[in-house]
Amino acid sequence: LSAQFIKYGANDFLSKSFLPEEFFCRVMQNMRTMDLIDQLNNAATTDYLTGLKNRHYFYEFGKQLIASAERGQITVTVAMLDLDHFKAVNDTYGHDGGDQVLKSVSACLSSMVRSTDMVVRIGGEEFALLLVNMRPDYLATYFEKLRGAIAGLEIIQRNQPIRITASIGVASAKIQPLAAMVEQADQMLYRA
Repeated sequence: LSAQFIKYGANDFLSKSFLPEEFFCRVMQNMRTMDLIDQLNNAATTDYLTGLKNRHYFYEFGKQLIASAERGQITVTVAMLDLDHFKAVNDTYGHDGGDQVLKSVSACLSSMVRSTDMVVRIGGEEFALLLVNMRPDYLATYFEKLRGAIAGLEIIQRNQPIRITASIGVASAKIQPLAAMVEQADQMLYRA
């Protein structure tokens, strides 16, 4: 019977009669295993430096959002954001300075998205945003505020201010597969 339960997905099996201590030990061991699985899932979908979700999560979760949009339930806007001349920051202030900039920009982006939206670090100095049900007439204003907030960040490294700007490409036309929307946003980013 115990082998049958485990074969069908049980994590553990306890036969009567058992000691209370054995019961509690098995429960605690299973809880620790669940915690470790949660930690692994979080590590696989989270950027270690910024704490933002990562590229993998963006594509997995984004596909679900696009599927909802195709059913007409929501509208989705994809934006790609790149920090301008970031290599110069690393060259001048070292990787510690670059890391500080990335953390500051991440915090700024996180503070400016709604709970229904997503901001992820794609890699390097590139970020992506997925915005849900944002009014088309508000997009330009929103992204200009976002760009201005990044330009206004006060980041101090080696007692000197680091000034950073960002370019943003946005895709908000008719719903397409996520990869196509990212490609369109990337093209607009390149133009910016």
